[in-house]
Amino acid sequence: MKQLSFIALTTFLLSSPLSAQTIAIQPLAKAPVIDGNGSDWQDVKAGVIPLHKSIPNAKTTVTQVKLTAGIFGEEIFFYAEWADPTASLQHKPFVWDDAQQKYIEGSQREDRFAMEFRMAGDYSTDWLSGKSFTADMWHWKAARSNPTGYADDQRTIISQDKLLRAYETKTGDGKPLYILRPWDEGDMPYITKRYSQKQEAIMPKYVINPEAKGSTMDIQAKGAWRDGQWHLELKRKLNTGHDDDVVFVRGQSMPGGIAIFESSDNDDHAISDVLDFQF
Repeated sequence: MKQLSFIALTTFLLSSPLSAQTIAIQPLAKAPVIDGNGSDWQDVKAGVIPLHKSIPNAKTTVTQVKLTAGIFGEEIFFYAEWADPTASLQHKPFVWDDAQQKYIEGSQREDRFAMEFRMAGDYSTDWLSGKSFTADMWHWKAARSNPTGYADDQRTIISQDKLLRAYETKTGDGKPLYILRPWDEGDMPYITKRYSQKQEAIMPKYVINPEAKGSTMDIQAKGAWRDGQWHLELKRKLNTGHDDDVVFVRGQSMPGGIAIFESSDNDDHAISDVLDFQF
């Protein structure tokens, strides 16, 4: 059975609110520099989005995220800020074990931020509702993707029809449900590295793929942690021309959501209710 790579099923055992919070996508006077600084956003109105725990015993302390969004030319930009007492910059590193004389997987987990936008179907944050949909997923990772200057570009596909290589579960009323998390077309932005001999006590598991190209490299992103806060900037073309990406159209709205992972595994994070992105 394939393991979910983005958000565990428990995340979406919640109901859509009667009235989704609106996120206004504003016109920008200039294109922000994607560097995690945030100084380009001082004159742009931000919104505060409440977050709640994905599971009752989640250890996350994140309760809200401040989000600013805008369009300049044919590109869309986002700036997110959220509190985190520590910057977690390692993810499953290789830790040398003297007794075994080999590297083993470390317990460290990175900080992460993800956004989802509906592409097709009846979008719901309740993945077990039985509704079928496809969503575009932007997934920034402090250890893996941040050094590349991009966010992971994937899709969420949920269907009651069987999907090849999908995670199989059941809806709330017991019907079969299939969840697939494919990467966009193109190269992996980072790859796994192995070590046959001891080098340092801790070695990174993931390294940048400098030759990566394709639809996986559509979302420029850079995060910076300072003074107990993450500052993350992202940008992408309104229309990438790729079939595996959502198309943003001025004057239209689109449902989506946000999740934040605080040095945790997939089932432990903070998540928003369904949001209404107004373009």
